[in-house]
Amino acid sequence: MDDFMLLSIRTGVGSGIIRNGQLFTGYQGFAGEIGHFKVAGQGAECRCGGRGCLETVANQFYLYGRYEREVLGKTPRRPASTDAVHAGLARLFSDAAAGVPAAARIVDETGFYLGRALATAILILNLPTVIISGHFGPDGHVLLRSAEREIRGDILPKVDFSLHYRPFDPQGFTLGAALLVLRRFFTSLPGDP
Repeated sequence: MDDFMLLSIRTGVGSGIIRNGQLFTGYQGFAGEIGHFKVAGQGAECRCGGRGCLETVANQFYLYGRYEREVLGKTPRRPASTDAVHAGLARLFSDAAAGVPAAARIVDETGFYLGRALATAILILNLPTVIISGHFGPDGHVLLRSAEREIRGDILPKVDFSLHYRPFDPQGFTLGAALLVLRRFFTSLPGDP
């Protein structure tokens, strides 16, 4: 694919924009900060200082905490281990896929907020493909239903796009980052600015 956005939902929401097969970073290198789109009104304060940012309502710790409270009926333990969070998220999305009402509600609300942010990004960038990645296990695709419903309600009728889910692959992300550095190194000639 030469044109797409990758959205990574982990401790926050990160994104990368690929245009014509190249990483698009923007003027100051901050292109794609979709995690700081304001989607939740005057919601929780974000680490950026704003309120209602996407990453305040769509990050792995927030989702795991909601899963423990609303589905399991537990008081969330802080801090939970990374392995416990990843396993809990996989269970949350499996429960949502199986139709457990509380789990489905959490996933649908997350998809709603993602859809609000992605609709804006899709309209501005006119990207045909968005890939969402996280530690959501084999049923992470259930997130796409509500996200797509929200996007379709917000964008122009003839704008074409596709959403995909891929489980987070730490090795792939590390390899991709290394390849970006190597590409820049090998395509720059001595004396280039």
